[in-house]
Amino acid sequence: MPSTTGTDHRGEELRNILAEHRPHGHAQRRFGLRCSCGYPLYVQYRNTSRLTCTGCRRVWQIRPAAQAESREELEANRFRFDMYCRGTRSPSNRVVRNRTAGGGRLFPNTRQGRHFGVEIECVGINPSRAAAAIREAGIEVEYESYNHRRRPHWKVTTDASVCGPGGSCEVVSPVLNGDDGHEQIRKVCRALSEAGARINRTCGLHVHIDARELGRESLANVARYYHHFESAIDTVMAPSRRGNHNSYCGSLASYDFNGETDDESVLYRARASRFTKLNLQAHSRHGTIEFRHHAGTIEANKISNWVRLAMAIVDTAGANGWNQRRLNGNGLANLLNDTNVGGETYNFFMGRASHFGFAAAA
Repeated sequence: MPSTTGTDHRGEELRNILAEHRPHGHAQRRFGLRCSCGYPLYVQYRNTSRLTCTGCRRVWQIRPAAQAESREELEANRFRFDMYCRGTRSPSNRVVRNRTAGGGRLFPNTRQGRHFGVEIECVGINPSRAAAAIREAGIEVEYESYNHRRRPHWKVTTDASVCGPGGSCEVVSPVLNGDDGHEQIRKVCRALSEAGARINRTCGLHVHIDARELGRESLANVARYYHHFESAIDTVMAPSRRGNHNSYCGSLASYDFNGETDDESVLYRARASRFTKLNLQAHSRHGTIEFRHHAGTIEANKISNWVRLAMAIVDTAGANGWNQRRLNGNGLANLLNDTNVGGETYNFFMGRASHFGFAAAA
């Protein structure tokens, strides 16, 4: 059927979808849409055609795309639209063309779409040399003094907790996403390895998973979930990261999260320290959940699989809530099946458990 609709009609349909999600009694509502800086956008209840970034605070104007769609597609609430960033003339930041909305939902979080970041600690190389090696690999990077500021590029800095012969450094990614993010990790790891970087017991791998849309109940459920499976995750970790033997990634095992029904109580205890295997303090500061359990590594395959599992834990616990009976055990296979990580990641972690002699327990 030829197109019979105009821009005004399609604009009204878009506003109706946004209005359906307009909060009652709240000043804002977040969707799965993201700004070009990587942060989620929220819609102000008084103007449903404008979305504001939770990170850089830029305001995006939503309007229908120029081309018309069929009436059938409009009736199904599926059409394409453009996002124009107000207040900037930069074409790269001003417009994101041909986004799709459907079924009254705008881009729900998916494992491909959830953003992440990594912090790679290593020894045998100083920060300036590490930065030079990464730059030669075609990755934008800067050597900076120690800081917690988010950058649009990779940064190399120092970390007093990491030490070893030949120097040490921490390599921190910008906000990453999807296959491109994993490809950047691969290039950075290869550059570090070829430049002589190594790993020792002072090194850790810290992964941040975007969780800005999670409320208190969902965050508490992530803590309960991780507590439930901590011993299983220990089976795929180096001995130095298991139990409560490392002061930079303490155990959650001493907390009785499973029997605690009050979310505030769970969060109070889970946020007592940031030096735990699951750092929820990062949520109030960065909007992320930090996973500190993993030992240091410059092997991209290990990092990418750990990112996928961490992301799946946030998705599963945050979306499905806490129901201990549903889990049917707390072994590694239970975790991997419940999070539905997929065959490649499933086989990787089952192989890791076998490598450490935990095949029967898995």
